[in-house]
Amino acid sequence: MIEASPQGRAEGEAQPILVVGGSGRVGSIAAERLAGDPRLSVLVGSRHPSQQGPHTAVRVDVTDPENVRDVLRRWRPSVVVLCVDVPDGSFHAVCIEEGVSVVDVTASAEQISNVEALAPSARKRGASIVLSVGVAPGLTNVLARQAVSALGGHAEAVDLTVMVGAREEHGAEAVRWTIDGILEPDAAHRSARRVDVPGIGRRTAHDMPFADQVSLRRTLGVPSVTTRLCLDSRVLTRLLFSFGRSRLGRRMLRSRAGRAALTGASGRLPIGGEDFVVLAEAEHFGRRATCWVRGRSQSRATGLVAALAARHVARGGAPAGVWHLDQLPALLSELAELENDGIVFDGLSATPCDSSRSIRAERRPARTA
Repeated sequence: MIEASPQGRAEGEAQPILVVGGSGRVGSIAAERLAGDPRLSVLVGSRHPSQQGPHTAVRVDVTDPENVRDVLRRWRPSVVVLCVDVPDGSFHAVCIEEGVSVVDVTASAEQISNVEALAPSARKRGASIVLSVGVAPGLTNVLARQAVSALGGHAEAVDLTVMVGAREEHGAEAVRWTIDGILEPDAAHRSARRVDVPGIGRRTAHDMPFADQVSLRRTLGVPSVTTRLCLDSRVLTRLLFSFGRSRLGRRMLRSRAGRAALTGASGRLPIGGEDFVVLAEAEHFGRRATCWVRGRSQSRATGLVAALAARHVARGGAPAGVWHLDQLPALLSELAELENDGIVFDGLSATPCDSSRSIRAERRPARTA
């Protein structure tokens, strides 16, 4: 007689993990990495599934709660890796009701805020929700915590710089997010900063509405967090931000043709490279601490981080509740595995720095520096 596990699966049977958006750039990388673990079985979910790859294809409509519920009950995944945006948090709510954990790669401050409000339900149902999974937010959160920990756990300000390769092909969602950030009403009044990017040189980085600026103020207790963006190409950085924030540039980026042109140009420009760098600088009463990470392709890095987080949750490594990547010390120690993939950290440790409590339930307005 075969004994059933607590999840209703036979003892020793591979745990299903559902990767929603698994046919996209980030999702496909996460699915491929997870499939390398014989203890896991990968399901790829999308609205229009196609059984072309090695993984089981599942139809999932993230906007239809009943469809989501049916999929979870039929396939019984232990973890869902969410690689598409669902800003209202309805998808996460259904997962929590079914006791299914979620690893979410969203960069949307709105989505993160809505999911944080579900923390009491997640704790009650025993589901683990991990947010800020990727490069920014994600590795930015981890490095910010590391830098603050190096100063004894206190800082007045944290400056984060994200440099991405101009030649890397970015997905439509990433391009849309960048355009929206450039076009924000107060974007023209934000400050730029000259930064020495490790291994690259001096670059001008521009303020952008990254979600980590909001969450890190709470999880680290740092009053000022600013995240800036630049490309490895100085020329393209200047063109993107200076022209993009001019009257003519804003008009072009608001147009459908302008957005399509920028999306189509992604990865096809004969300038720059594909490397990314994340730099975190913390300051406390004149003392400074700096940490950085460098690798090839931020999309690939996001998929790899998501796979690590999903594996960690599937093994029971994350307590019930809503957490950001930097709040799970045991998971931070596993990030060192990424060095096998050419993602190099400058001094990574798992210093907890008061990360013992899940996100509170209160809602706070999203703000950018």
